[in-house]
Amino acid sequence: MPQTRSEKTLVSRAGGQPRRSPESLWSELRAEIWKSPADRREIASRLLRLTGVIRPWLVDSRVLAEEWAGLGIEVRSVRMRARGLCSGGEGSRVVFVNAGDPYEVQRFTVAHEVAHMLLVNQRVRRMPFSPREEESLCERFAGRLLIDREVLGGALSEAGGPPHPERLLRLCGRLRVNVRPLQIAAGEELADSPYCVLLARYRGHWRRPQELAFRVESVAGARHAYLPQHQRLVSIGLTQLAGQAEEADHGALLEGSDREVAIGLRGLSSERTSSTAWGRIGWRATVQGKKAPFLLAVLDLSALTRW
Repeated sequence: MPQTRSEKTLVSRAGGQPRRSPESLWSELRAEIWKSPADRREIASRLLRLTGVIRPWLVDSRVLAEEWAGLGIEVRSVRMRARGLCSGGEGSRVVFVNAGDPYEVQRFTVAHEVAHMLLVNQRVRRMPFSPREEESLCERFAGRLLIDREVLGGALSEAGGPPHPERLLRLCGRLRVNVRPLQIAAGEELADSPYCVLLARYRGHWRRPQELAFRVESVAGARHAYLPQHQRLVSIGLTQLAGQAEEADHGALLEGSDREVAIGLRGLSSERTSSTAWGRIGWRATVQGKKAPFLLAVLDLSALTRW
């Protein structure tokens, strides 16, 4: 996504090291986001493009308070039910993160809350986004800000085919992010390929908590692929994958295929927006965690009928 002239000016002013006050930076960032025309698509696009402007202002530190200090953000770790909250008045920007969350999750939370603060505009009576839309946009912003696409793209191209899930997990450590935003970012890179990245967790359904199984948490990648959230892997035909995962130990690497898998397809045409593809799916996967394990798998959909 090419930068506008004003965005390039902001980048040149940053110069890799902050040369202005955080107040000046925030004023210019908000002005860039909310300039005319201020419709929802333009605002979302501008916000996402500005991640490249903001990234040079982050300090290279594993201490959250130090990392975000260059943006004039105070990070406070507290015990609370929510993952994160923010307070962004004039001259004061504070982000509260859940002290019980892992470091990578807290870091993503700060980036997510930064997006909320950038979207604050006192002159706008009604936001162009619904609460759900804004949450989704802030997630995308946080992933774009923390995950350098050149690093990610280079790692994926080195694989010479479908990326191995273990490689994706190593990238999580290198980029200091949790698995969910990396899955989304990898999915965007793989959108035009027959590969998708599946994240599943061993848990009960929210309506039937006693029915433990590996269930779909999210899927990203191949543009038209769709797997419903909370669905058991067994119920969509990923029987071998689910069976091996349930017997696997933490850190296990799995590889195989399932022959009768049903994958939902959507957005194929204006007349027919959804359908189903059937057939064999090859996969590579890794199982992580002991008490509440999760499964990260790369699925090859190239052999599906109608794919």
